[in-house]
Amino acid sequence: MRKTDADSSGHTMAQRRGAQALRVGGVVGLALTALVIALVARHGALTERADAGPSGVTASSSRLGARAAAAATRDSLATPRQIVRPPEPRRASEKEYAAAAAAGTGTGTRAASRAGAAREEASPSSPAPPPKTYSFSVVRKFPHDPFAFTQGLVFLAPDTLFESTGSVGGPSTVREVDLTTGAVRARRELSREHFAEGLALVSGGAELAQITWRSGRGFRYDRTTLEPIEAFDTPLEDGWGLTVDPHDENRWIVTDASEHMRFVERPRGAAEDDVEGEDSDSRVASSRLALAESVPVRDGDRSIRFTNELETIGEEVWANVIETECIARVDPRSGAVVGWVDMTGLRDALDPGAPTKAGVLNGIAADEKSGRIFVTGKNWPNLFEVTVHETDADLEEVRKTCWPPMSLPQYGYP
Repeated sequence: MRKTDADSSGHTMAQRRGAQALRVGGVVGLALTALVIALVARHGALTERADAGPSGVTASSSRLGARAAAAATRDSLATPRQIVRPPEPRRASEKEYAAAAAAGTGTGTRAASRAGAAREEASPSSPAPPPKTYSFSVVRKFPHDPFAFTQGLVFLAPDTLFESTGSVGGPSTVREVDLTTGAVRARRELSREHFAEGLALVSGGAELAQITWRSGRGFRYDRTTLEPIEAFDTPLEDGWGLTVDPHDENRWIVTDASEHMRFVERPRGAAEDDVEGEDSDSRVASSRLALAESVPVRDGDRSIRFTNELETIGEEVWANVIETECIARVDPRSGAVVGWVDMTGLRDALDPGAPTKAGVLNGIAADEKSGRIFVTGKNWPNLFEVTVHETDADLEEVRKTCWPPMSLPQYGYP
């Protein structure tokens, strides 16, 4: 074959191979295009199925969901988290409080209406103002039995004190005391199993009520003779302070080691049972007081535990706070501490040479008519008439002095 014929034949074959390659490439391209279209359609179907809900989830859609979750996680890490606060809880109506109180005590109406109003005042939308700070001045100093471990104190004009004294192993006492001389005019001892605590004048001043520690039991006495009238039980397991509700003389306020002031009253129509008297050989009537309301004592966001001896002064309840030289002035309707009376330094005015070591401040009494205020402490040789005046002391510093600890494990209160 000639060279020119060979060249021509080779050129023709190359052209044929090129055309064939182009046809194959076109077919492959079409196939790839179809595959891409199918995958895109498949992706869209899976996305729709994933959005359709749990019933349409497959293994492929789960992987897509995982990728979406990962992307969302990356976005959340890159974007500051927005804190969404829950809505304020709904406050119960006065009608609901009335129903709850009636169910618990059998009375309810009078107490619950006041409870609802108090809770409205103490709602988160109207926080209590910060407490005021107070100091004191001594007006007069009186002698006082240094062996009296004072737990409750009340005043009766013109010159009489009634005092509750505690004693581990007994005997605890309720006593009538001469204000001017400190002499004990009369006393009644309790059974040694009882440790006497708070004391209050009740029944319009005709009787004394006394509560006891480590139990919910208390006693009522005739004020003039100190003869026991009745034993009563409260819902408490641990009695500390006792006073009268300034808004309802038929209700008493009692405290224990918690942060609560508890309002108790005798249920209407409640029967009395004869029981053996705990403090004498006589038989005395017994009754059970029902819980009408419970209000936590707070200074701002801080719970105030261990309010001890109580005294109603005006519309406030003044409370000694255990292990401090302070008096908390509390609004009993809301439980808010409206003032702190810093009594630091009063112990320095005690007479020297007493036969006992003076303990902490404990004992508040007031003359309702004249406004005089009396204070003393455990095993103090003196009782003081004082005036209280507002100061511009730094509230945070006063709180450091007056706030009680959150627990007292040494006394068994974790």
